Amino acid sequence: MGFVLYLQIANIAVHFLLKFGKQKVTEIIHRFTYRATSDPKNVIIIGGSFSGMQLARLLSTSIPTGYKVTLVEQNTHMHYCFAFPRFSVLSGHDYKAFIPYEGFLRRAPKGAISIVHEKAINIQKDHIELTSNEKISYEYLVIATGVSQPAPARLCATDKTGGESELRGYQKAIHASSRIAVVGGGAVGVELATDIKSFLPEKNVTLIHSRDRLLVRFGPQLHEAAYKRLQELGVKVYFNERPSLPDSKPFMPSETEIIFKDGQVETFDLVISCIGQSPNSSPLKTLLPDAITDDGFIRVEPTLQVKAENENCRNIFAIGDVAATGGPKMAFAGIAQAGVACSNILTLIRGKQNTLQHYITNFIEGKTKLTLGKVRPRGILHGE
Repeated sequence: MGFVLYLQIANIAVHFLLKFGKQKVTEIIHRFTYRATSDPKNVIIIGGSFSGMQLARLLSTSIPTGYKVTLVEQNTHMHYCFAFPRFSVLSGHDYKAFIPYEGFLRRAPKGAISIVHEKAINIQKDHIELTSNEKISYEYLVIATGVSQPAPARLCATDKTGGESELRGYQKAIHASSRIAVVGGGAVGVELATDIKSFLPEKNVTLIHSRDRLLVRFGPQLHEAAYKRLQELGVKVYFNERPSLPDSKPFMPSETEIIFKDGQVETFDLVISCIGQSPNSSPLKTLLPDAITDDGFIRVEPTLQVKAENENCRNIFAIGDVAATGGPKMAFAGIAQAGVACSNILTLIRGKQNTLQHYITNFIEGKTKLTLGKVRPRGILHGE
């Protein structure tokens, strides 16, 4: 079994090295051959997180003359959301979680890409509409809007200064509290609980989870590692509990009573809700309502084109967490999907619609790296 796994990893590594080399050669040639034009056709990407940003990088260094990439992203900086739980606890590092977009796109030739820092609210068959009422036409469109989650998994602020201030507000609330309840045993809840207890050991921390094991998107090994670490730190863990919270806000810095199913009542100074996520698919509802699943994700073909009854919308793609690919909702997967979407858009531009690439998941895309306080992060594959 170990040898087979080694061969699989080696095969994937060789594939990515060859692909990376090809991308670099294409990038160099493109830099000298691309020419900006006065009225280029638009390839719009809505969403500038991991999958959207990767696609913007790939397309802006390979798109032919006569086309340009427009990245529509309301945040002024890329939010490195994996760091948000820790930077909600640890002060002095919050600025590191906000990365300027310009640095990602420095290799693109002049005129190949532009960034619009606004929110797309509606998609029509040939244009998108922004909150400012501006309309931007497109030849191809990629929806990479991800999912919404409560803080600290995501932030409300759209600029760096506001984001840093928001994180410092969470730090202040955590430091000022002595009895803290974290509700939700997913990655954010586990990381937040272990970080609070690891960096602030004097705090009484309780983790409340609705299932019988932690991190249910992954296998039992990660649950066991996380639960062991929580016990080592002295975090009290409740399983199979779904408390009714009195406030819809994710951070509740006031004395709050939580009633458990056995009738036990505990009082906390701060309750942090780390449950619930909703796909950001609403801009597509007007144009293609049948493309959205009952739980809000966007149906896609194996080519990552949006799957809908309207055959005239094959120029619309969806990638990342918002796309119902059937694979893991992980950054690795979104980055891989960006590569497929880029290849297929370029193929369609060349008029070769019969040779589109299919997105096929591999086990590496389900890998995660979970921080458990002040110890080396735990890396594990999806399903382990």
